[in-house]
Amino acid sequence: MKRTKLLALALAGVMALAMLTGCSGGKTEDRRIAENVADIMKRSHPNVKEVSYSVPELSGAVRSAFAPGWLNEAGTGLERDALTKDGRTVEVFLKDSLKAYEERSTVYFFAFDATGESAYAQSERFVQGKAPSLPVFYQGVSITAYTKMRVGVCHKTVGEKDYCLVVLVLA
Repeated sequence: MKRTKLLALALAGVMALAMLTGCSGGKTEDRRIAENVADIMKRSHPNVKEVSYSVPELSGAVRSAFAPGWLNEAGTGLERDALTKDGRTVEVFLKDSLKAYEERSTVYFFAFDATGESAYAQSERFVQGKAPSLPVFYQGVSITAYTKMRVGVCHKTVGEKDYCLVVLVLA
C-alpha cells in the first residue's frame, strides 16, 4: 500500500511538471514564431495556400555558422559582406547553404538579437518591419504568383545573447 502511494505521488509530480513545461499546446517557441511569421506574410501574399514549417538547412549549417558579426553594429541590418569562419561572405554562404531553394523561389534570411523577448515580441518585429533581412534568392514575379511558403525558425545563444534566425522561402 505504501509503495502504491509513493508511486502515485511520483506520477502526480511528473504529470504536474509535464503540464508546466508543455505550455501552448506543446508547441515550441520556434514553431509559434514560424506560424506567426507565416500568418503575417500570407497577408501580403494572398495566394499562398500551402505552408511548411521546416527548413532543415537553417537548424543545421546556417545556425552552426551564424555569428553576431553578421549583423551591423546597431543590430538593425545584416552585413552581406561580413565573413564567415570559413572565409566566405555571409551572402555567398547563405546562397551555398540554401541552394536547394534557388530555382523558382524567393528566399530571405532574417536574424536579430532576441534576448529577453517573448515569442510574440519577436513575431511583432515582422509586422513592424524591424526584423533585419537579407535576400538570398529573388525571383522577379508578382506576389500573387507565390502559392507555397516555408518558414524555418531557430535560436542560437552566443555569450549572453539569444539570436532569432529565420528563413522564409516563397515558391
